[in-house]
Amino acid sequence: MDSIENKYLAFFKRNDISLDAKFLIGVSGGVDSMVCLDLARKNTKNISVAHINYKLRGKESERDEQITKEYCLKWDIPFYLQVSRIDKSKNIQLEARNIRYTFYEEMLKENGLDFIITAHHLNDNVETFFLNASRGSGINGLTGIPSIRKQIIRPLAKVSKNQITDYSTKNQLKFGEDSSNKTSDYNRNFLRNKVLPLLNDQFPNFFNKIDDTILNLKRDKTLLNELINKEINKVIHKKGNGYLINKNNTISTHTWFHFLKEFGFNYKQIINWVENDRQSGKTIFSEHYELSNDRTHWTLFPIDEEKHIEVKLKLNESIINPINLTCEITSLPSSFDKNIGYFDIEQLQFPLTVSKWKKGDKIHPLGMKGIKKISDILIDKKVSSHEKKDVWVIKSNDIIIWLVGFVVNENYKVTDKTNRCYKIKFNLR
Repeated sequence: MDSIENKYLAFFKRNDISLDAKFLIGVSGGVDSMVCLDLARKNTKNISVAHINYKLRGKESERDEQITKEYCLKWDIPFYLQVSRIDKSKNIQLEARNIRYTFYEEMLKENGLDFIITAHHLNDNVETFFLNASRGSGINGLTGIPSIRKQIIRPLAKVSKNQITDYSTKNQLKFGEDSSNKTSDYNRNFLRNKVLPLLNDQFPNFFNKIDDTILNLKRDKTLLNELINKEINKVIHKKGNGYLINKNNTISTHTWFHFLKEFGFNYKQIINWVENDRQSGKTIFSEHYELSNDRTHWTLFPIDEEKHIEVKLKLNESIINPINLTCEITSLPSSFDKNIGYFDIEQLQFPLTVSKWKKGDKIHPLGMKGIKKISDILIDKKVSSHEKKDVWVIKSNDIIIWLVGFVVNENYKVTDKTNRCYKIKFNLR
């Protein structure tokens, strides 16, 4: 059996990560993280430590902070502490995790570090496998905890709990025991304390065999993703920071599920989406993406979190950003262009306001008797859901005089009685 030191070093070699990089070690003060810290100190040149005191376990929390701090003082290791109180009415484990990784990432950026090291080990991975299996998880959940995720690395992923405790004893490391781990109130603790020890007794080399199963599933997942991408690439086209997707009834719902879940959509959303494809104009959202159904295709783009932009436009002033407009007083037009708006200057009140249209906006379209919603005009013009986000309006005294590139307001048009004409040209980039 490889020693814990060899497995630790093999991780860096296997993943081509230099031991000269700058590492932030997440340390709770428990045996796993203290062993991880000790291995990092002995085998890497530049390490820092991040510790969070959640104030959940009274004297135990203070003890774990002190153990971690003392180790860092002894070996002259930079020590970053955050004290956070968790709302116990919420999911404590989830809240703690969010606080933990937010703090780690902040320390990484503030101190110019390269990687976050956490002490997740082989047994943690097996526990996660069984937890997710009990929830009916698909292949993603059954592939366990990733050994690398962006800048988070887990060099103890192939190290067993027994190896960790043996190393701790051999090196006389001080660590804190979390008394809550001895109870089986949480599902993970129940698996750890009650179920997995029985399986380990019954089946030789149990944890390593489950780890082999997880590895095989990861290989299957890679192959599955390759096949899905091969199928999806036939109908998907990159556009800017998103995609246009041709509608194709030959692609199975499950294939769409595996593709769209990578953008944060859940199973129910995707099933309803694919099975109700005829609902033109429909849009669904994940945390960071929106999927819209236009007449001929779907559009998949990141959610636009841009703040409301509003620019004042003085008389005869031209602008380049956020939209390129050239403005001038001119003679009456002899021809018309959709990207040029002509207005009776006597009807305008300066400065004009330039902004993107928003839901509920209305205009009195040129040649029509009444007002009309801009959303309806864009539908009539067959503007896609994503293209609608880049449509601008120009207002005079808070009244829309031009839906840029589409419609001029009837009440501001030039007539045979117009003495001075104001020309606004929309210059396409």
